[in-house]
Amino acid sequence: MHTIYSYTDYRLFLKDFYAAKKEKNPKYSYRTFCRIGGISSPSLYMDVVIGKRNLTRKTIPLFIKGLKLNDEEGDYFSTLVLLNQAKTDKERLYLMDSLKRFIPGFNRKTVPLNQLAYYSKWYHSAIRELCCLNGWNGDYRKLSRMLVPHISTAEARESIKLLLKLGFIEKINGGKFRQCDPHIATQNDLLPLSIRALNRSLATMGRDAIDLFAPDERDCSGLILGLSKEGYSQIKEEIKEFKRKIVRITHHDINANQVYCMNMNFFPMSQSPAKKSGTK
Repeated sequence: MHTIYSYTDYRLFLKDFYAAKKEKNPKYSYRTFCRIGGISSPSLYMDVVIGKRNLTRKTIPLFIKGLKLNDEEGDYFSTLVLLNQAKTDKERLYLMDSLKRFIPGFNRKTVPLNQLAYYSKWYHSAIRELCCLNGWNGDYRKLSRMLVPHISTAEARESIKLLLKLGFIEKINGGKFRQCDPHIATQNDLLPLSIRALNRSLATMGRDAIDLFAPDERDCSGLILGLSKEGYSQIKEEIKEFKRKIVRITHHDINANQVYCMNMNFFPMSQSPAKKSGTK
């Protein structure tokens, strides 16, 4: 199992911790953990892992005790819990900055905190595309109304300021804008909290698009499949290649005049047979 400092999701850490303990000692159980930590409810551990319940300032110290973390590891765990459960960008920024003191090499260049703001709102990436199309002339109210759903004029103006600050766009002759880099790709471990929040927003917009747009203006479809672990892995690779092909198409589409969103959701609809129901 990796060190706790390699985790940015405390629920994943708890999941891996229990799996490692169970592999080493088959008799290890949630009751074992709760007894060590002084926790009365043996179901709390799994409820926290699956996101059914959050840890509180009262239960965090009990989990640290159950995990047998030292003082510094406990501080990191506490900060990570608060970060994962934070409600506002301001809280997340402060807590992400607090993590720097725990991790050697963790700095603003490795994880640029300004990008947290970029991924925190769905419309930043849409405006990055839209402001570079020929249909926008610098009118922020018009820009805000070009998006579906609409945003405020102030939000459009602030978005352009953020994109300029991050170097994702630049102003050119005639008051127009262009992208400094045609495509932005994110590492799998880059700001996972904000990216997950963005994906939730885009998934909701995909649901709403079924009613907002006529069938000839959108494509909403799904497949229900029976797969093995090997089949799942193969399809994941095909999805990656498909996304690369889509990017190549957009790169050569010099007459772009509208912004689209493509969501890809691929998830299980049943439990894995490898997971034994009721295992402690």
